Amino acid sequence: MAPNILIFENSVPHLNQLVGILEGLGYSRVTACKSYEEAMAAIDENAFDIALLGIQLEGEKTGIDVGLAIREKSSMPIVYTTLDVTEADYERAKLTLPSQFLDKEPSPLKLRQAIELSLLKNDSSDQPQTLPSLASIEPKTLFSGDLSNGFFLRKGKQFKKIHLQDLDFVESDRNYSILKTETDQTYVIVMLLSELEAILKPYGFMRTHRRFLVNWAKVSSVNFADNIINVNDKEISIGKSYRNDVFERLCKLPS
Repeated sequence: MAPNILIFENSVPHLNQLVGILEGLGYSRVTACKSYEEAMAAIDENAFDIALLGIQLEGEKTGIDVGLAIREKSSMPIVYTTLDVTEADYERAKLTLPSQFLDKEPSPLKLRQAIELSLLKNDSSDQPQTLPSLASIEPKTLFSGDLSNGFFLRKGKQFKKIHLQDLDFVESDRNYSILKTETDQTYVIVMLLSELEAILKPYGFMRTHRRFLVNWAKVSSVNFADNIINVNDKEISIGKSYRNDVFERLCKLPS
């Protein structure tokens, strides 16, 4: 069984990003809390295996306060997410014996590593956790065949159908590819961006940067002065080696 994960983060964008990455990585048991009271109620009602707690939060109570409360009753691993740790925050956080500190917007690889390593180091669990393996995160066979009618991607315990017209862009993160839809849904798969480019290019997707593959049908504007392409109001960089390709695509008349 996958680990039961608690998240405390009152910034909705950061909270949604964490939940999306976790679900994309196959962690289906996630409880997301936006307030100290909500987090404390969840802790009282559930047996969590690990906590992901934000430090820089609006309001008097932060993730460190939740961490201190957790330490009074549990030795479960605590991972803090933060933009920057002040000396005062660091000294308070140390009292909770945290496993790791992560960036506020961690990459899928960093987040997965933090969770797996924290659980492996935790000796208090009675039952060993069964973690998702890299090979099981997303089989490449899901992209085989004709994709014009959509394809399926893993989201938690389910495989959800994605239509190409709903996909805005794909971002590379080492061996992972992060797919973003127009509704800001995030899907994480173990596949190189170059592999996805070969698959999606016949369907109107093009590389604009070594890290980005965009759905040209969703492009609303191109700014060569700032090397920015707008995809559904999201700014995507244009790499120097891809400027000519973007310009040629821009000037290409429909057949």
